[in-house]
Amino acid sequence: MLGYLLGPLALLLTPLVIFVRHHGYSMLAPETLVCLGVFSLVGLILALPGVIGGRYPAILILAGVITFVVDIQLQNFEGWNQVVVGIFLASAVVLFALGKHFSRVTAVMACTLLLTSLWLPAEPRLKNWQSEPRESSLPEPLPLVLHIILDEQIGIEGVPSDFDPAGNKAEYLRSFYLERGFRVFGRAYSRYYNSEESLSNLLNFSNSLNPSVYYVGEFAAGMSMRRNAYFGEMIQRGYRVNVYQSDYMDFCNLERAGGAAVANVSACHEYALETISSIETAPLAVAQKVRVILTMFSRLSFLMTEIHTGYEFSRRFLANLGLTLPEWNRDQGRVSSVSAMSIFERLQQDLAEAEPGSLFFAHLLLPHSPYAYDDRCELKQNITGWLNGWQRAPNGRRNDTASRKRRYPLYLDQVACTHRKLAEVFEAMQRRGQFDDAIIIVQGDHGSRIDLGPPRHRIARSLSKRDYVDAFSTLYAIKLPGSGPVYDRRILPIDVLLARHIREGELPPGIEWAPKPVVHLSRPRNPKARRRSAAGALPSMVEHPLPRFSHGKVSEQTP
Repeated sequence: MLGYLLGPLALLLTPLVIFVRHHGYSMLAPETLVCLGVFSLVGLILALPGVIGGRYPAILILAGVITFVVDIQLQNFEGWNQVVVGIFLASAVVLFALGKHFSRVTAVMACTLLLTSLWLPAEPRLKNWQSEPRESSLPEPLPLVLHIILDEQIGIEGVPSDFDPAGNKAEYLRSFYLERGFRVFGRAYSRYYNSEESLSNLLNFSNSLNPSVYYVGEFAAGMSMRRNAYFGEMIQRGYRVNVYQSDYMDFCNLERAGGAAVANVSACHEYALETISSIETAPLAVAQKVRVILTMFSRLSFLMTEIHTGYEFSRRFLANLGLTLPEWNRDQGRVSSVSAMSIFERLQQDLAEAEPGSLFFAHLLLPHSPYAYDDRCELKQNITGWLNGWQRAPNGRRNDTASRKRRYPLYLDQVACTHRKLAEVFEAMQRRGQFDDAIIIVQGDHGSRIDLGPPRHRIARSLSKRDYVDAFSTLYAIKLPGSGPVYDRRILPIDVLLARHIREGELPPGIEWAPKPVVHLSRPRNPKARRRSAAGALPSMVEHPLPRFSHGKVSEQTP
C-alpha cells in the first residue's frame, strides 16, 4: 500500500525539485513549499487508482508519470508520435516485468531520486568570464564607449499618436536625450522584425536578405553570432570589450557557432532571462510567486501544453452553452523584463571601475514585454497585468485592435521606467566625471512589435501602414565628446547609422547618399518558396517599402 502511494508522489515531485534547485531558488521559501504541497496533493490523487484498484491501474498511472518526467527533463516531445507512446509502453512493460514487487522497487528508486535532487548544484543567475588583461600600447587613451541596446524600443516619432495624443511621451524621450547632449534620430528604423536578424546584421554593418549568415540557433535554444565586425574593429583599435548579454543571444563565443573568434573579448556577463530566481526577492505576494513558478514549470512540458489546449477548447465550447470556466493563461509568468532589470546595477558597478579604452556593450530585454513595471519602476503586484506584447489573436495575428489598445499604454509605462534606470546610469557617470568625455550610443533593435502582424511577405497586402511603424520604427541616439544636442528627422536605418558613426565618425548632410526606406519581410518556409533561380536559392527575405511616419502618425504618401 505504501509503495502505491510513494511511487507516483516521489516521481512527480522530483522534476519540480530539480527545477527549483536548478534556478537556485530556496527550497524553504514559502512559495516553494506551497508548490511542493500542490504537487504532493496531485501525486496522492494519482496514487488512488492503484490503492483502490491494485496492480494494473497502478502500473498505468506510474507509466504516465514516468512519461511526464521524461517530457519535463528532456523537453524533446514535439507531438503525439511514437516517441511519447514508446516511452509510455516501455515504462509499462518494465513495471509489469517487475512482478508483484514493482511498487516497492519504484517507490525506493523514486524516493532515492527525489532525495538526490535536493543536492543538485544551482545554475548561477549571472555567468561571468574574463580574459587575461592586456596592456595598451596606444600613445593616447581611447574614450570610454557605452553602447546599450534596448530591446523593443520604439523610435520617438514612431510612438503612436493614438496613445500619446498630446505628444508628451514622445517629447519625454526627445528631451531625455537632447538635454544630455545626444544627437537623436527621431525617425530611425530597423530593417528587421526579430532581434537575432537585426542585431547580427547591425554588428556586421550589414543588411542582408539572408540574415542567418551572421547567426546560428533557434529561439528556444538561444542564438549565437557567427561574425562580429563591430567588436573586431573596436578591438583592433585597442578597446577592451565588456559584454552584458542574455542567454537569448550570445555575442561573446563566436567559435561556438562555428564562426571566427573575435580576438579577446575582455569580459562577458550573461544573465538568464526566464529564471524564477529573478522573483525570489521581489516584493510579490506568495500566491503570485507560486503562479509564476508553476506557470514557468508547466511551459517545459509538451504534455502540459496539450492539456492546456484541451482545457481552452473545453472552455470555449462551454462558453457557447453559457457556462464559464476560469482562464488559464500560460503566457503569464514570463519574467524576462524582471531578469534584465538587475543588469543596470551591475553595469553601474563596472562603469565605476572603467578605464579609458573600455567598450561596454549591453543588450537589455527592456522595455521588452512582459510589462511588469509601471512608469515609476514599481513592480506590479498582480502578475495578470504582466502582459506580453501579443495576445495570439484568433486569426493567427499577434494582436487585434482591442489587445493592441490594452498593451500600448502598459508598454509606454515600461519605456518610461527603462529611461529612469538609464538616467541613474548617466547621473552616476556624471558624478564620476566620465559622462562628458564618453561616447554613448543608446538604440533599439526593432519596434515595439505591438502590431497586428507579424509582418511577413505572404500577408504584406493585409498589413496596415501603422503595422510597419509598430514593427520597425526604433530608437537611435549617440553622444560624442564635444558635440552638442541635435534632433535629426531623416529616415535612416540603424545599421547605416552605426556603420557611419563607428567607421567615419559622422554622417554626411542631406539624404542623397541614404538608402531607400525599405524593410525586410520573411518568406514562407515551404518548398514553393525555395524555388531555384539562375543565381541559386531565393533569399529568405523580401524588401518592402517602409511607410513615411511623422510625430506618431503615418503618412499616406509613399516614401
